[in-house]
Amino acid sequence: MSKDVLKSTAVVGLGTGLSRLLGLVREILMAVVFGTSLAKSAFDVAFRIPNLFRRLFGEGALSAVFVPVFTEVREREGTERANVLFGHVGTLLASALFIIVGLGILILLAIENLWELGPKAAAVVPLLRIMLPYVFFLCLVGLCMGTLNSLGHFALPAMTPILLNLVWIASLLWICPRFGTTPDEQIYGLALGILAAGAIQLLVQFPVLTKMGIRP
Repeated sequence: MSKDVLKSTAVVGLGTGLSRLLGLVREILMAVVFGTSLAKSAFDVAFRIPNLFRRLFGEGALSAVFVPVFTEVREREGTERANVLFGHVGTLLASALFIIVGLGILILLAIENLWELGPKAAAVVPLLRIMLPYVFFLCLVGLCMGTLNSLGHFALPAMTPILLNLVWIASLLWICPRFGTTPDEQIYGLALGILAAGAIQLLVQFPVLTKMGIRP
């Protein structure tokens, strides 16, 4: 086994380990702040939807198809052609996600205004409306991470989940208390924190992609 493989394995292992450790801290804080409240249950449901799209678009079929093609184009035709491919796929994905998120928000607004919702649905829908744009960031992050992995850069993709946990913890400690004193009020601070985490996760990919020769 070469030194590069060992180094990459160590980096990925370290990133995964830190992410899991911070995830444990995050869940402990979630239990302290929100317990088993309705707000916590509503947040869990609302957060599950963006992660479903991530599996479908960010880390699922798209990455499985895109990464081998991107690698082949870069090796056979050079970085410029790989840039064109990345740009086309990224633009198409971003456009599709923009439409999906926009339609989703409109549908959620219609549901809120036209139907009388039960307590749990009434708690889930506003949170989902805030966090649905997280889908946009999350899926594009998946595309960028897959591209970086194909270029042999594993550090940032391994560390990216850590950013989510750090922002999540910061939101629980400093943002949520500013939104009120009850779980029903504070949960909106966490939803906005998750949205900000998605934007940060995406933005940090760009300098590294550019350094590797790929222009987002």
